[in-house]
Amino acid sequence: MILTFVQANHNLKNVWMKEVGNKKKKRITVIAVISKITLDIIGLVNSLKTIYNISEKLLAEQKNSPVRETNLLPLLTKANDNLPVDKQLTHNELVSQIMILLIAGYETTSITLS
Repeated sequence: MILTFVQANHNLKNVWMKEVGNKKKKRITVIAVISKITLDIIGLVNSLKTIYNISEKLLAEQKNSPVRETNLLPLLTKANDNLPVDKQLTHNELVSQIMILLIAGYETTSITLS
């Protein structure tokens, strides 16, 4: 996965060098390119499989942890556990919710980094 980040960084550097080298622009708009690079990285690492595996691992760690932290994941699992059995999310539905949270955070992170 590190090689993917290195590849994306080289691509980003090449885009910026082209803009600066051709003197088309004196200023480079970082935010516009960063979010695209972030999506490229997600695509390059076989995103859904990777994000699914990470989500599975996070859920398993949360269920096996004796300590309940105060972030979104334990709140989600605790709320689900407190529901009647027929209203609870299935394991796959919980994993899907975690995947959505991970994917949704990409743009926030990319903007923060820029």
